[in-house]
Amino acid sequence: MTEQPVGSKNLICPSLWCLVLLGVLGIFVFVARFDQAFPAASIDLKLSRTQIVAQARKWASTIGYPEKDAIESTIFNYDDYSKTFLEYELGQSKANALMRNEIPIWYWSTRFCKPFEMEELNVWISPEGQLRAFRREMENDRPLPSLSHEEAEALSLKFVCDCVGLSLKDTKLVKDASVKQPHRTDHYFTWEDTAQEFKGARLRTYVYVAGNAVSEYNNYLYVPEKFTRKFNEIRSYNNLLKNVSSIFYSLLSSAILFAFLWAFASGRIRWRFVLPVGLLAALFDVLNWLNSIPNLINAYTTTMSFNGYLVDKAVSMLWSAASSVLGCIVMVGALEAV
Repeated sequence: MTEQPVGSKNLICPSLWCLVLLGVLGIFVFVARFDQAFPAASIDLKLSRTQIVAQARKWASTIGYPEKDAIESTIFNYDDYSKTFLEYELGQSKANALMRNEIPIWYWSTRFCKPFEMEELNVWISPEGQLRAFRREMENDRPLPSLSHEEAEALSLKFVCDCVGLSLKDTKLVKDASVKQPHRTDHYFTWEDTAQEFKGARLRTYVYVAGNAVSEYNNYLYVPEKFTRKFNEIRSYNNLLKNVSSIFYSLLSSAILFAFLWAFASGRIRWRFVLPVGLLAALFDVLNWLNSIPNLINAYTTTMSFNGYLVDKAVSMLWSAASSVLGCIVMVGALEAV
């Protein structure tokens, strides 16, 4: 009978209790700061996904896009750049309050497209059900009746005020121009809000008229170029740190690989433990792929068949799952043996 070293039990128990205490403390901090660290989780989604899709279809009909037999995909997304600006310049708490109520950051994105057709429609709807933006892409050489610049501006104002329900009372026209296409003349207009200002940023409304119809609309936060230059400088330092850390990551990965080869050659790997862990990693990879199917459909390129696209992504998923199994086996086998 093997004797247990004297005092080993006393050495292990306090360590376990310390881990439990740290875990409880971590949960407390997580719950207390969750809304501040992850503002997207605190968004009040007033409408369900089904209701959002129904509204997107309604807008597609209003805009004039033939959505029958179109491939649909709906995902939840946000304006990452504007969000970063608000959090950096105003602080997390004030930025969260503005992003929930005043500034359009969060949106549902519904895409309508058809294989081998250039024309497609993207509709962005806020969590409250308001149209945030849309873009109808079409061929530049498509023949359409043309409007004068003044008629196009009147059409844009009518669309924004009557169809969208957005007031342009306290705005000014900051940019407008005409674009000559092969068989039509297009126009675009940008209005800027003069009533509110957020550290140099202002809300803007953009409308593009293709021929005689509105083909693009966007209500967004215009971030000043001064912040863009500052942000690019910050990102340059981030990229430098990333490159430095990749050196240590490569060294650590090489060490793990050599440790695995040593453990394999010396028969120290417990395969009954390592293999199930690797298969579990593959299962998580597959579940993650299934959860991301709406994003995969949303990223579909219409220059290839839809079924071929899905098969290609499924094959990529299988390769990714196999890589996860192999990587997890190497890591767990090496570290567990060490």
